[in-house]
Amino acid sequence: MVKTIEKEISGNRIDSNMLDLSYLVGREIFILCDQFTGKKLSSKVIMINEKRLSLDRGMNSDFFDQLGDNQDVTVFIKYKGQEISVGANLKRALNGQCTIILDNNIIPFTRRKYQRFTMSDDAKLAVISSSITDPKFTAKLSWKESSIINVSCGGVMLSVSSLLMKGTKVFLNLPLQNFSLPKLILAQVVHCYQEKNNRFSVGMEFIINEEKKNHFNQQSLELLPAAVLKFNKTKRSEMNEKLVSWMKNRDDLSEGVTDES
Repeated sequence: MVKTIEKEISGNRIDSNMLDLSYLVGREIFILCDQFTGKKLSSKVIMINEKRLSLDRGMNSDFFDQLGDNQDVTVFIKYKGQEISVGANLKRALNGQCTIILDNNIIPFTRRKYQRFTMSDDAKLAVISSSITDPKFTAKLSWKESSIINVSCGGVMLSVSSLLMKGTKVFLNLPLQNFSLPKLILAQVVHCYQEKNNRFSVGMEFIINEEKKNHFNQQSLELLPAAVLKFNKTKRSEMNEKLVSWMKNRDDLSEGVTDES
């Protein structure tokens, strides 16, 4: 008996083993990535091998030529008449061929977990170890200049001068105290790719207090400055509310200027 999409999608999760995506060959899909914020890239699927979708460069060839390897993306596909969006990882070969690898547990979502806001400001970061043993490690940190591209209550995208590997832990110094963000905060690199200007765009996820044990052992936690552990779920919610309010006020102000002009 053919399973219906209602059975295949249980709550907020799709059982990927039930999905037959072979029909996508030759069809158009859309991709969203942090590298090109707010722009949907279109492409056609030329081959499917289980959860690996090989893509044609499509109408957005200029953008596809710039796509960085090993970055998380959102893929929009139509499945049995319904549009679903799923998380995936994009791989780009040396010859430019792009392959999308769908997550093992496909979770549909219609929007980002946290709304992102474009913002330009200076920032600083310092790479730290996941296993801290030196009580005086903070005095030996090497701080690097960076700039904010966009921000949400869940993380930030920065422009930096060197490559940072996925999973790298960092201290961030961001000028966002008006948004309930501590001056010093912990974060983890989610993805990093090179831009044309020899700089790198790096997406980072804030590490909140409730999730610290998922990233550091007990000895490391005891050596971390207390200030970096102040950001928690409550502060994250407050930050989101303040960012939304800030954006609304900025949009209202812009409309007012336009109307007067």
